[in-house]
Amino acid sequence: MFQRIATALLLAGVLTTPALAAGGESADAPAGPVSTIALGYELYISGLTLGHVDVSARIQGGAYQAQSTLDTKGLISIFWQAHIEASANGRLGPGMLKPALYDAYSTHRDKRQQVTMTYGPGGPIMVEATPPYSKKYPVSEEQQRNTVDPLSAMLFVLTGVTANEQNPCGTAAPIYDGRRRYDVQLVYVRTKSVTMDNGAYAGPALVCQIKYIQIAGFKQKILEEGKRLPQMFAWIVSMPSRSDPTRRFLVPVKLWAETDWGTATAVASRIQLDGANVAKAS
Repeated sequence: MFQRIATALLLAGVLTTPALAAGGESADAPAGPVSTIALGYELYISGLTLGHVDVSARIQGGAYQAQSTLDTKGLISIFWQAHIEASANGRLGPGMLKPALYDAYSTHRDKRQQVTMTYGPGGPIMVEATPPYSKKYPVSEEQQRNTVDPLSAMLFVLTGVTANEQNPCGTAAPIYDGRRRYDVQLVYVRTKSVTMDNGAYAGPALVCQIKYIQIAGFKQKILEEGKRLPQMFAWIVSMPSRSDPTRRFLVPVKLWAETDWGTATAVASRIQLDGANVAKAS
């Protein structure tokens, strides 16, 4: 259960989450202003270090490219030592995000896994996993339809694809990682003024509840455990792009969940938009 909580916290917010490789270029040469975002997160439980996550993305016109890395360290490495790298690219626009290619590489102690997913208009059309994934807990073609990979799900949240006045945090990101199908759902709670202890940000933030909903590709026992995961929340801050006046990012600056072992937390330690550090609000 400890691993499940830590994994859910990462998936739900920092999202993220798995893989490797350059991801390739979009088939159409993009045009227009370039927006970039780079985020770093420190992960803790009861003040003890769990690991570190880096996420970065480049958006130009309707094309995006993203990369992420995750490294566990400290206490959790005794039980679940991991290094995960990811890349993805695709297209986004008003109300939509469509991945084109996702590459993933992870190591868990002495185990290695590589995954590549290629997408068509309706979802993944090819999944290559080395070593191959077990088919004991299948995900149907219908369940895979119109899903996004875990890293593109971060862009789904960061770019506010489905955010509006009624749902300022956005709505559920439908995720398929080549083996498992789940939703990360964000629900608006309220708006409040927040101050980060590390000085990374101070000012207004959306308080959003995060729900990690397992759908398929899991053992029944894991599905039952998933229903008992603790509630997770995030402070999400709307930040304008410095180079593209039409674009705003919804940046999770802090995520947390109360567990039997204390508070599990992901805290933004680095926020850069278009190459510049985001200044603390006055």
